[in-house]
Amino acid sequence: MNRIAIILGSGFSFNAGLPLAKDINSYFTQDNKKKLLHFTSDEWKWYDLANDTDRNNGSLRFDRIIYGYILNELVLEFIKKNKEFNNYEEFYQFVIDNLNEREIIIKISNQAYKKFEEDYIINKDIRLYETYINDFFNPQLNQIYNMINYLIGDLLFWRKSFSDFSSSYNQFISYISYFEHKDIFTLNHDCLLEALFESNNIKYSDGFSTDGSCLQSNESKKIKCFNGEFDSTNIIKIHGSIDLYKYIFVKEDGSIMYPTGEYIYFKTHDYYEKQSPIRINTKNGQIVQKFHWNITPQFITGTNKKKLIETDNMYKTLYNELKKRILLADTLLIIGYSYSDKHINSQIKSSLSKGKIVKLININPSLSFPFEYKESIELLNLKKIDELQVID
Repeated sequence: MNRIAIILGSGFSFNAGLPLAKDINSYFTQDNKKKLLHFTSDEWKWYDLANDTDRNNGSLRFDRIIYGYILNELVLEFIKKNKEFNNYEEFYQFVIDNLNEREIIIKISNQAYKKFEEDYIINKDIRLYETYINDFFNPQLNQIYNMINYLIGDLLFWRKSFSDFSSSYNQFISYISYFEHKDIFTLNHDCLLEALFESNNIKYSDGFSTDGSCLQSNESKKIKCFNGEFDSTNIIKIHGSIDLYKYIFVKEDGSIMYPTGEYIYFKTHDYYEKQSPIRINTKNGQIVQKFHWNITPQFITGTNKKKLIETDNMYKTLYNELKKRILLADTLLIIGYSYSDKHINSQIKSSLSKGKIVKLININPSLSFPFEYKESIELLNLKKIDELQVID
């Protein structure tokens, strides 16, 4: 046995202190009137998770209060329609589906304004009052989308010291090192797996490279762009990542920009690279585009992932890699996955009926493997990563 396919869900990142779905739910269902931070870079963060510098800088914009009230009302509207808030992805989908219904958003914003008036006694004759409260009456729909994406992403940075938890993954690293080919399909948006590999000096491919990249920083440093190329050890992020951004190609005509319909995804943890990447002609190095406005992390969530995957070039490629590579594996290892994504489940079932799987390992403290499989397949249901046994 020399080829392993691995599927990672949120439970894999639990030891790093990263949240499960129920933990993310609790942030959205709290009273968020004064719990949001909004920066001049248009990024959003949770007040309670921020350091003192971010708390100061993120509090300078008054609209953080406005959108805190709007977020509260969106949550209440969602609960009104669904009786409860038990899945932040369903809430996300509810918001996205209703952003195009401006009347609904205006109604929600008006409700938010009424509660704002009840909480704040403000002299409405003061200068700039209407400017301050304008977003209650003209909410920026794209801002709502950006806010929720950033707030989800903010929860996916570990706050523990890396050295405090990295050893809890030693058995995982040791186990997979015995396989010549490793295809890891992670459904998580965090960058934990990359950090573990880099700390253990494990080289990997993720479909992104600076080779042939058409994007660079202001200092002419190449930025990693998606090229869809993989090797023998691969991290394939089926639903994207918190360090993933989309660069939309435009044709410049004076001061007017015309989107061409083309785009490319790039990855970076650098603030300036994500804010102002420059597109160049890869043949002659000449700059062809400096304008970039889409700085929201481009991971996908919600309950409509399959449709998003089918209509996006990069995500379609990543999903096709899953379909192809999972059939080649002789060992399938699944860690911390809730089996709630139909498009992932269909490929697991396909691998069991059409693939080469002879060993199946499901690591989940509360959920046994739920699908039927051939008698010739060895199944292990484990509770913890530490229970993985090194191959003889």
